Parts: sequence; structure tokens; C-alpha cells
Amino acid sequence: MKFGAIVVAVVILFGAARAAADDLDKPGTSNGPPAGISPVSIKLQSVLDANDAAVGRLAHKSITDVEEGTISAYGLTGTYRHVYAGLHAGDDFRSTTTLGPFTSQRGRLRGQRWRRDENGNTNVVQDTVRADEGDALGFIGDTENPKNDVKLLGEITTPVDAYVVQVDRKGLPAFWSFYDKKTGLLDRVEVGGSDRSIYTYDDYRLANGVREPWHTHQTDGQAFNDYDSRITSDKYGVALTDADLAIPPSRQGIVQFPAGKPQVDVPSDVNVENFSFGMHMTFANPYIRVTINGRGMDMLLDSTESGMVMDDEVAKEVGLTRYGPYDRDDKGAWYPTQSVISTLDIGGIEMHDVAVDLRHLQDHVGSKKIVGTIGYDFLANAVVEIDYVNHTVKAFDPAQFMPPPDSVPTPVNIDDGIPFVSAQVGNSFGDFFLLDTTSPFTVIFPSFASAHPDDLKDQGRGRGVSFGLFSKDSDMRATELKSLVFGGVRFEEWLAFVIDSADAFEGVDADGVIGCDFLQYFNVFFDYGHHIVYLEPNDSFKRAKHR
Repeated sequence: MKFGAIVVAVVILFGAARAAADDLDKPGTSNGPPAGISPVSIKLQSVLDANDAAVGRLAHKSITDVEEGTISAYGLTGTYRHVYAGLHAGDDFRSTTTLGPFTSQRGRLRGQRWRRDENGNTNVVQDTVRADEGDALGFIGDTENPKNDVKLLGEITTPVDAYVVQVDRKGLPAFWSFYDKKTGLLDRVEVGGSDRSIYTYDDYRLANGVREPWHTHQTDGQAFNDYDSRITSDKYGVALTDADLAIPPSRQGIVQFPAGKPQVDVPSDVNVENFSFGMHMTFANPYIRVTINGRGMDMLLDSTESGMVMDDEVAKEVGLTRYGPYDRDDKGAWYPTQSVISTLDIGGIEMHDVAVDLRHLQDHVGSKKIVGTIGYDFLANAVVEIDYVNHTVKAFDPAQFMPPPDSVPTPVNIDDGIPFVSAQVGNSFGDFFLLDTTSPFTVIFPSFASAHPDDLKDQGRGRGVSFGLFSKDSDMRATELKSLVFGGVRFEEWLAFVIDSADAFEGVDADGVIGCDFLQYFNVFFDYGHHIVYLEPNDSFKRAKHR
């Protein structure tokens, strides 16, 4: 992505976040509360207490629950099984959902959240990037979360006679819960967004002193996106075993190397472009050649893509079956967002039955059309080397990989498929910098910037870059750092870009981004299986200003 496009993306992101926040005071808008709310004298806590009493959480604070049911959505059918160790936010649980050809799992064990994606990769999930859990217990959990701004807006008579509670979540859309005035039960939830999602809950049944809806319906106003689930079995007070809540291992054999070839030279091109504005910058993106149904195509290797992505139109061209849910492109046209590739070939390495997200991609690099992204599902099952000097990518069988003797092992925390590393800016340390093979420069996020202003003072050249690229009212600015330390290497007078506004980063507890401006000085080996990235200095490193 060119520099200008990245700046535009940041500006759009800020604008969207501010618009959503502003709409909280505009009833009837897509990001605002429902229209027709009247004030009430009852207090918020009374409404929440009535709900707790109605569903039985007050009497059964620690009761277990094993729930099974059926799903009908996007023209597909499926089943689910939820196991709960308790009925409150923070309690352990394990959820398994199968819909058509896709199966995924998620849960929490002794406070540790985790997720197993549709390709069978299991990954722990921290609080670095918030997860959106859209079931009834998820909404109740967000209402109980003291970090969220929760207020009672009043009462409404249509579409249901209910009290309306607004929950403003950091980093996620606000939602509005409709608590039935007579029963205290949750009848409806509306989630803000350009395509407003509406959840309705009915057919409440009492079992073992606990009452919950046996029918849930979700819609965004488009019938092809409707999601309908029904409970078929609900058992409370069940004695749970360790296996009921255990974190499942990743599926074996997701990536298969050719027999007798533990190392593969992947058909690739690390496209390097130079850019000068005030000072020199390098843009370097790794592209790899893949084959699907006999057709060769180019994809971006992206360390921060938590799955696999393919262009929707190309998926259609090569004969892949496409599935919902559906999303809208920038022209308002709806398109399916999921598919399965029976065989994905990467230079002789094979991945079978690969679940991919579909998006409308319009990326070109020279004569190359970039039709997708290779992300976590590949990186988690192979050791991958990016050589920025020779413009190549190699893959190694993790079971037989030996790191280069002069490489520096650097710990990496994989959070929901995204790599985070520790870095030092001046005299300040941060443990949550994204390691991004697609970012052309180092970025400092608002939380780190506000906590360490002295270490972000411009050493001189940042001002000139900012003057040429940003307006005086911009939320982004360039700064020349006194130093940046990562992987045991200290670079002096390092150019970085600081985002000062926190509006678009609420709920994202990251410090910033280490991009290919830094990575280009090394042969970089991603060993996600061992939570390590190896940095092997290359010829560019020897000429750089570091110590």
C-alpha cells in the first residue's frame, strides 16, 4: 500500500469512530439509540436487578449449564454446543459451532480466553484486541463490565414495551438492550453500525430455576444475513469434567511439505520501493505465488492477518463455492464472505480444505494483481523466512528447522493470530507492538504516546516530514526518535509516525507497529509455533546506523 493510501485509511478510521460517538446523541440514526424513548424515574440498577432475578442468576451464581441447539443461517444449517461453568461474565466456558462446512470453537479456561478457527488453529486471546461476543450472555457481560459506560435512557413502547439501557463499549459499537417492563427479561438488543444488527429473544423457558430464551434471531435487515438459533437441550447443574472446558489442540497437518523437502523456496517477490520525503523510507511487501484449481495467482504474505483472505470475484472465477454472511462493497453491492479451498498449493507445499474470508480486493503492484492474503493459518504451521535483500520467501518444516547461528531470537506473543513484540522507544518500554510485514513504517499508538511524551520528542527531521504530509489539524505526525530498540538492536535517529487521537483506538491496548522499515535490515524468520521471531542481520544492516 502506498503512503498516501495509509494516511487516508487512518483519517477515515478516525472519522468513522467520531461519527459513531457523535450519533449516540442522535436517536433514530444507525449508530444512535432508538427513537421514541421517554424518561423514567426508575434507576439503572433496579432494571438490572430485575433481570438478574427474572433469569435466576441471583439464586444460581455458580450453576453450570450445558446447552445444545440448532442453527439456520445464510442458507446453511448447523448445530452448537455451549458449556458454561457459571452464568456471569468472566466464568469459564467452551463453545463449539458448526455451520455448513465451517466449525469453530472459543472459550475461556481459568480466565484465559482462546479461539480455534475454522482451519483448526488454536490461539490464546488476550485483551489487546477486544472480542465481540454477540450472544445474550455476551451482552450481559458487556453490561456488567465496569470499563463500559452503561446508562438507562428511559422506556419505549414499540417494538416492545421495555426499558432501554445503553452500553457504550470502547473499541466496539454501542448497543441498546430492551428489558421487558413486566417480566424483567431481555427481549431485544440493537447494535449500532452502518448495517444495524438486531437480536430478538423469545420462548423463555424455566429449567432448574434458570430462565433463558430458547429462540434467538439476529438480522441486519437483509434476509440472506439472518441468523436463527434454537435450543434443543439445556441442562443445568451438570457435573463438568476437565475435558468439557479444555483448550483443544490445533489440528495437525494443516500445512503439508513435499516428501523429503523440509525447506521450500516459495515462488515469491519481496517488492521493495523507495520513497523520499524529508528523509528516506522503504516500502517492502512480500508477495507469494499460489495455485488454486490449476490457476496461478499472487497473494500478500501478511503477519497481521489472523486468517486467510481471497478476492470474492476471483473465488467465483476459479469455481469455489461461496457462503454467507454477506457484506457490502464500497458501491453498496452485497457479496458472500466465506469459502473453502480444497487444495491451496504454495510452491509444492499444500494446504487442504482451507477456510478463507472473501473480500473485494482491488490491489495491484505493477502488472501483478494481488488476489488475497496469506496469514496466520500458514504462518502458524511453517517457519517462514522473508529475505529483503534477495527479495525471496522460504518456508521450513518446523520439526526440522534450525535457526541461523548468527540470528537473534526474539519472543513474540501471538494474540488471536496477530504477533506482538516488545520494543524500546528512547528510555520507555512497550510489550505490545504489532510486528507487521505490510506496514511501511513504525507507528506509535495514542496510549503509548500519551504515557511517554518525552521519548517521542522530535529530534529534528520529523517536523519537516509532517509539514509536507499533514495539515496542522491532523491526528498523525512524524517524529524523529532518539532511538528505537528491537531484537537487541538499537537504531539511532529513527523516523516514526505518531497517532495522537485515541478516538479510533478505544479498546485496542497496543503500543504501536514495527513495520518493514525496520524488518528490511534482517532476514526475518517467523516461528509462530515456538512464539519466536529470528532476526538475522543482512547486508543492509551492516550499512545502517545502529549499535
